[in-house]
Amino acid sequence: PVETAKSKPESNRDSGVPYDQHCYRDAAGLPLFYIYRFREFNSDGSQAIDTKGKPKKEDKPLIFTDKGWRWQAPQSPRPLYGLDDLALKPTATVVIVEGEKCRRWAQERLPRAVAVSWMGGTGGINKTDFSPLAGRKVILCHDADWNGWKAMEWLGDQLGKMGCSVLWAVNPDGVDKGWDVADSGWDGKEFFAWLK
Repeated sequence: PVETAKSKPESNRDSGVPYDQHCYRDAAGLPLFYIYRFREFNSDGSQAIDTKGKPKKEDKPLIFTDKGWRWQAPQSPRPLYGLDDLALKPTATVVIVEGEKCRRWAQERLPRAVAVSWMGGTGGINKTDFSPLAGRKVILCHDADWNGWKAMEWLGDQLGKMGCSVLWAVNPDGVDKGWDVADSGWDGKEFFAWLK
């Protein structure tokens, strides 16, 4: 409802104002919940850096409940990020990436395909409902780290059991640990060429 959307908080008491947010929608395009992304800072106010050398961030899910808006994750199994685009393109190739940022980046560059991801990073992959991908042609794009590889390996096995045609995108040689497609600097043609 419009009034529900109007009441959605735009900041978090502990984390402040998010620098990005993503809306998970159902197949009809209706909002299910949001992921707000916040920067993390050191005690001196400088940007915190993670073990991969990237700015440290914190994701907080926001969902509407019978008690109003709450900062909590939806129950498992959780929906994919990109269900609305999957429904709009029932025969399109599906590009599976890690994280909301990469999903948005990929979808902007591959308008004829469908990019999807899931909530919670590699630790959330087994809490996600991947059944909407059954029978589809999928391309797995993992981050350049061991956890990303193992998560996609598990997912590829699960999708194969669902009748999917599963392909792997091979990361470029020499990329840093933690590299993902959004770090590539590619335009749509370069991204498409890599996937082929």
